[in-house]
Amino acid sequence: MKTKTNLLLLFIFITMAFQTPSKDERKAKQESTRPNIVFLFTDNQTFQTIHALGNEVIQTPNLDRLVNAGTTFTHAYNMAGWHGAICVASRSMIISGQYIWRAQQQESLFREHDTTAISQTWGRLMAKHGYETYT
Repeated sequence: MKTKTNLLLLFIFITMAFQTPSKDERKAKQESTRPNIVFLFTDNQTFQTIHALGNEVIQTPNLDRLVNAGTTFTHAYNMAGWHGAICVASRSMIISGQYIWRAQQQESLFREHDTTAISQTWGRLMAKHGYETYT
């Protein structure tokens, strides 16, 4: 009887050891190893306007907390623009990952609702990899 119990326990152990995880279990494991990314773009604001980055006059407590807990780009420069609102160029470069003149072409495609161009934006590519994105 003891041998049968041992064999049954061994069978149960082997079955559980080689059981493939469910789709939900695999997704949960992938999500637990994937970093959280919060990207805030303050529309051509210079780093010099943030208290935590050296401005002694302006108080920016919320941005200061984010600066102290994250990554900050202090030497990113606006390459140029093609529009009266310079933020159009900056936003197009960021969401498309293209340099200035390619971003201008991309922005034209965005305005035309070109689904291929839109599907290649940073937010859409992140969403394809399982991230929740809000753009």
